[in-house]
Amino acid sequence: MKLKQALLICILFVTTSLSAHDYFFAFAEMKYNEVSGRIEATITLTTHDYERSLRERAILNQEISKFADDEEAYAIFQADLNKGFKMKVNGKEIHFNLEGIEVQLTGVTNFHLSAEVPNSITKLEMTFDLLMETFVEQQNKITFIYRNNKSSYEFLQNKITQEIILSNE
Repeated sequence: MKLKQALLICILFVTTSLSAHDYFFAFAEMKYNEVSGRIEATITLTTHDYERSLRERAILNQEISKFADDEEAYAIFQADLNKGFKMKVNGKEIHFNLEGIEVQLTGVTNFHLSAEVPNSITKLEMTFDLLMETFVEQQNKITFIYRNNKSSYEFLQNKITQEIILSNE
């Protein structure tokens, strides 16, 4: 009897520890391309976390990789990403266009985005609360590149918006 209990406890412990992780992250790298007048961004997410979020919010119920070339799915992903990755330029809200999706064998998905912006940018206001509705432990980070300078910004449940000031130095 004790052997069965010990075996059951071991099995429960192993299956519990394999099925979940404690931390949830999303990363974005953004670059202001002054020549084209666009902000180019890549959001990197853990694929199974994003799929779980889409399922729980009844947006999509299949693997992302099945929709890599589907125009309707692109529109769904673009709308969802724009809800959790928002940008205001000089006070005006700008929406991103989804340019491509890369589902990696490493378990992450890259979403490539771009947005046309006005010529005279002085300030960006970024809100990056993607996946925070599903995962309370979610933490996001943006690395912003402007004129060969990099700045990083962290986004937590209690701080989902950050200002990025572009200096001409």
